[in-house]
Amino acid sequence: MKLLAQFRDYFQPADERIELELNRTYARIFNGMIMVLLVLGFYCLSFSQLLSVHNIPNSDGFSLQMLIITQVIFLLVFIASAVASRKAVELGTFVNLKIVNEESFPASFSSKFSAFSCVLVAIVLFLTRSIAEIQIVPIDQCFFYINAILGGGLAVFLFPLIYAGLYLTWKEARAKADELARELED
Repeated sequence: MKLLAQFRDYFQPADERIELELNRTYARIFNGMIMVLLVLGFYCLSFSQLLSVHNIPNSDGFSLQMLIITQVIFLLVFIASAVASRKAVELGTFVNLKIVNEESFPASFSSKFSAFSCVLVAIVLFLTRSIAEIQIVPIDQCFFYINAILGGGLAVFLFPLIYAGLYLTWKEARAKADELARELED
């Protein structure tokens, strides 16, 4: 027990400012890691799908292995994001989002943010599918227009989900902030 107490004394940040900067740094690294894993997941999924689309024989089960890796990547991203988001909302904060401080839901901002996010996802999906396809078949046999349609379709599907996610985040964080304010008044 004494060793554990000494460990805590020596390996905690020297002051609150250092702790705040460390938290910001780790948040950036975490967000970057999530983005890289999502792009890698899109690539793996695209690669395994495009092997089937172009009727390329898959005797060694490579496509199945890629699909399993992709599922594990997406599961890890979902779990990590869900845990971090849930913890932030429970604390009444949501990292770097001032949206939760608004008294009424900022619908205009949420629409713009959702649209921007969807366009970004569409571009990433188009690029990852196109890169994977270029690695599989010659460039003149690539279906770039289909990749663009798939990216656009995913964007249309994601828009209401992102918008609803922002609304639910705002609603729950506002409830928690109001609860904390009532506790402080008492």
